[in-house]
Amino acid sequence: MAVLNTLYRGIIAALALFAGCLLVLITVGIGLEAIMRSLGLGLIRGMVDIAEHAMFCIALLPAPWILTHQGHIRITLLTDRLSGVPAKGVALLGDGICLAVSLAVTWFGLAVLTDSVIRDELIFQDLVIPEWWLQWQVPATFALLSIEFALRLIRLLAGNGVPVVPTPL
Repeated sequence: MAVLNTLYRGIIAALALFAGCLLVLITVGIGLEAIMRSLGLGLIRGMVDIAEHAMFCIALLPAPWILTHQGHIRITLLTDRLSGVPAKGVALLGDGICLAVSLAVTWFGLAVLTDSVIRDELIFQDLVIPEWWLQWQVPATFALLSIEFALRLIRLLAGNGVPVVPTPL
């Protein structure tokens, strides 16, 4: 079980790191392209496409890592006023709903991904890429979110609550 936990934590950390690298790439790329245009040196072909696709990845890939580190958005208007059994019930309900939604999105994301691969669909812009290059992130991210919500439910039911994993800086 420790090996699976280490593997899981490694995957979500790698996806978050990849998203961070993409953020650096588009920041440097767009800045460099702006400088090149100002100097009359032209532009970086496909930079807008790369930035567009990278922003999609940046929005999805770090989500499981953020959830694991309790960095997600929570509305605590009700939960801050509860304690004991009612607080645990609200946490179970919330995580249960999130698990169900994550599983549904994973299922439908896999269906769309499979269809795209079978049809060999392409995205035509400055860069021409297979559509599945963008679509794999949805089922992968939501499968990892499903795992995290399931783990949270297991910990809550075992009476351990949801531990906050320290965020390395």
